[in-house]
Amino acid sequence: MGPSVTLLRRHEVLRIIGVNAVTLWRWRKAGAFPAPVKVTRQTLRWRETDIANWLEAHRRAEGGAR
Repeated sequence: MGPSVTLLRRHEVLRIIGVNAVTLWRWRKAGAFPAPVKVTRQTLRWRETDIANWLEAHRRAEGGAR
């Protein structure tokens, strides 16, 4: 069996990336944010690794790489 995958809820993603729900919705609609995993018909989750990779790329693009 492969490594376990941590799935994050929307409120956790919002806290990590520091934006509100409307901004997240706009980014998703524009294709500028990682796609969520559809757990059920009404339940979405994001892979923690996808969010971490997106944050790192976003920081680099803004010149904030450390």
